Amino acid sequence: YVRGIHIIEVELMIYNRFGQKVFETDDQEDGWDGFFDGKQAPAGAYGYHLYVMCNCGGEYVETGSVNIVR
Repeated sequence: YVRGIHIIEVELMIYNRFGQKVFETDDQEDGWDGFFDGKQAPAGAYGYHLYVMCNCGGEYVETGSVNIVR
C-alpha cells in the first residue's frame, strides 16, 4: 500500500524478475497481496515503480525492489 494524507495521485506497478507486470494500481486503497493470476507469487525479488503527486504540487518517483519470503 502507498500511504499518505497529502497524496492526490498515485501509480504503483510491480514486476517479476522477467519484467512481467504482476500488479498495477492508481488507487491509494489498493495494495499488492502477493498474488498473481489468482495464485501466490513465488518467493523472490520483485521490482516496483512508484509515482506520487501531492496536493502541494510536489512529485515523487521511486524505483526499487521488494522480496517475498515464504
